[in-house]
Amino acid sequence: MSERSDSQKMSGILHRSKSEIDSSSSGVKQRGDAVRKEMDALVNIPEENGSTPTKGGPVSPSPLRIFSQAKKKMNEIFIELDAQVKESTAFLKRISQGVVPVNLETVDHVEKQYSKIKGITEMVARDHMKVVFFGRTSNGKSTVINAMLRDKILPSGIGHTTSCFIQVEGTDEPEGYAQTEGSDEKFGVSSVANLSHALNQGHLGEESLVRLHWPKNKCFLLREDVVLVDSPGIDVTPDTDIWIDKYCLDADVFVLVANSESTLMQAEKNFFHKVSTRLSKPNVFILNNRWDASANEPEFMDEVRRQHLDRNLEFLTKELGVISNQQALERVYFVSAKEVLMTAQKKQQNAIVNPGAFPDGYLMRMQDFDTFERKFQECLSKSAVRTKFEHHTQQGRKIAHEMRNLLEEVYEQSNLTRALQEEDRLRQESLFHLKTTHFESMSVDFKEKIDALSRKAGQEIIAGFKEELARLQTTVNLYTKNWPMTVEQMHLYKLGLYEVFERNLLRNFEARCSVPINNAVDMLEQEMLTRFGGLLPENSRDVKLAPLHRRQRFNVKVHLSIPQMCIGFTEDLTFHFSLGWQRIARLLLSRNEMRRLATFGFLPMSRNVEPNASVSPGASKSTDSGIGSLPPSNSSLPATDGTTKDLDVVELAAILSKCGIGTGAVAFMVWRSIGWKILVGAAASYGILYGAERLAWHFSTRRRVFKHQFVDFVKPQLASLVHPSATSGAHQVQEELEFTFTELIRLANESTTELSERIAALRKEVKTLDEVTSQAKVMNNKSKWLESQLDSFWDAYIASKDVEDVVPDILNNHLPEQQK
Repeated sequence: MSERSDSQKMSGILHRSKSEIDSSSSGVKQRGDAVRKEMDALVNIPEENGSTPTKGGPVSPSPLRIFSQAKKKMNEIFIELDAQVKESTAFLKRISQGVVPVNLETVDHVEKQYSKIKGITEMVARDHMKVVFFGRTSNGKSTVINAMLRDKILPSGIGHTTSCFIQVEGTDEPEGYAQTEGSDEKFGVSSVANLSHALNQGHLGEESLVRLHWPKNKCFLLREDVVLVDSPGIDVTPDTDIWIDKYCLDADVFVLVANSESTLMQAEKNFFHKVSTRLSKPNVFILNNRWDASANEPEFMDEVRRQHLDRNLEFLTKELGVISNQQALERVYFVSAKEVLMTAQKKQQNAIVNPGAFPDGYLMRMQDFDTFERKFQECLSKSAVRTKFEHHTQQGRKIAHEMRNLLEEVYEQSNLTRALQEEDRLRQESLFHLKTTHFESMSVDFKEKIDALSRKAGQEIIAGFKEELARLQTTVNLYTKNWPMTVEQMHLYKLGLYEVFERNLLRNFEARCSVPINNAVDMLEQEMLTRFGGLLPENSRDVKLAPLHRRQRFNVKVHLSIPQMCIGFTEDLTFHFSLGWQRIARLLLSRNEMRRLATFGFLPMSRNVEPNASVSPGASKSTDSGIGSLPPSNSSLPATDGTTKDLDVVELAAILSKCGIGTGAVAFMVWRSIGWKILVGAAASYGILYGAERLAWHFSTRRRVFKHQFVDFVKPQLASLVHPSATSGAHQVQEELEFTFTELIRLANESTTELSERIAALRKEVKTLDEVTSQAKVMNNKSKWLESQLDSFWDAYIASKDVEDVVPDILNNHLPEQQK
């Protein structure tokens, strides 16, 4: 009994001794319905809901559902991740050209993740659980697959039957079909025997593959994305490396189908040693098929079973080293695939299955096969989820984490930029308001200053002109060129006088008026440049004000053309005795008396001769002119009172002719009163005075008289230019200042416009940043959610936990209410 207990523990299944088997078999009829129920529980594997019956309890969900649910969940997550990466890539590309700088290399990296996710999504959609069956020829590999499919699908028989690889996979089509590798042509299921049967002359090579598509509604395993691969016997060829590379690297579970009538052969061991070198810890199940043959020798059944079990466990734990002893107990089974297939076929025909019709130990072998399928499904689901989805989950977590970090960086950067831009906007708005206020006040202030300075400039020019008019004689006396001796020299002398007089006059005017006015203009311009310059942006202020600083310094100009002004000037250098008749008459006769004489016809009406008018030549001639052969020049001297002109000889003769009698009477009375001696003395004195004055009429006297005449001639004309020159000077000042003022106003307006545009741009940027921040936050939250979904997926499906722990957490929620 102790040995039997140990054997039961090592096999991991319900082992029974020979006596128990005989007792169970001989007592079937007595047990009646109880035995039939037990048998039904063993042979009936419901196909509609994919559940496995458990003894004494409700139907439990199949572990294969874990893979289906994991695949569905993984597909949903990666669809969301795909959409997230697409949206994030478009978002990052859009903002990289806007207000938030994003490294384009990072954007390219994110864009590359899209193709990676797309590839993973396609792989997830194609992923399935793959089981490969290996063993020596005629060990019953095809029969085992048929038993698991509950139908005779693959060709099987005595000897070398399968000559190539056959992959059985599900299809949604109602009828099954076959395809050869690399071809889309469909063949009937019956053609599989011709293509793969070793006894057929037209069979395919051992490395070829036939894909058999079987309707999913006929097999639960196929509905759950399980792919079963049958293989030729591993003893057919010594070179199995190609098999491993082509069909084993993506397998989730390997089933080694051994022959219970022989021990585990070295060829089988060598093959799996190769597999273990290419794959890390492959999942291997060992089915000791044809165990029904042990019923022929019941006395050696336990010993043979123990022998097989020990060798199988040693191979799995020590030689391959892929699992522990405890795990190996659940990887070795003793079954009869033929009995399972026959039972399934009878159930499909609704025939009664009589255990007595099978060799002894039938129920134990059925239960062992049932346990194998249960453990196989658990291992397959767990292995497939890990092998198919572990790497995908890690990649998805990495991508989601990178996306989250990048979006968090964008969110923080946009939030920070938004705060800085908003602060800048408030500062710019405050500056705009301040500049606008100052601009208005300065405009009014400088307009008043320009008007005031223009008026002051006009007043200064008037005052300067008056001062210069008062000192004209001094200015003329600065001309000291020698007195001319000829007419040609006299012309040159006058031109030189005009030039020097104009130059000295302008120099005096500049010293008196221009310099102060220019300095005042410069000071006001500098004040405008300084104050208006404060309204300009600091970074461009110097550049914009440079043209105004480089302008030529203002200089008020007074336009005088003395030569043009003196075109009508004609000098009178004829000697005139100071006590001559004209002078005496002018001294003795008052203005009213001369008008009265003229009224009574004693004196011609006075002539109003223009200042530049000249007496016609020949009216007065003198040989006493001091200029060589220069003919005497006649000129009407300006009257001292501004109205009465000097009396010429003709006028005086007219007076004396008309009052000759009176004069003679007066002269006679004087002579009678004072005597002739006194008259002679007076005449002699008069002659002496005349001679002395005549002798004093030399070059210097004539030059002095000439300059006095020039001053008398030019002074009224200069006086007439005072107010026009003042107006012109004031206009020049105003024009200069208004030009500078207008330019500064233009620059200030440009600056204000730029500032206004900058404020509008900042408002737009702030709005854009608000949108970017909001969108980045939403997308970041989605990345966090995806990351949490992948973490949950990892914890639920990938993390190290037993299937028994996974099934209640995941699958029970999918059970019908009756089963719950």
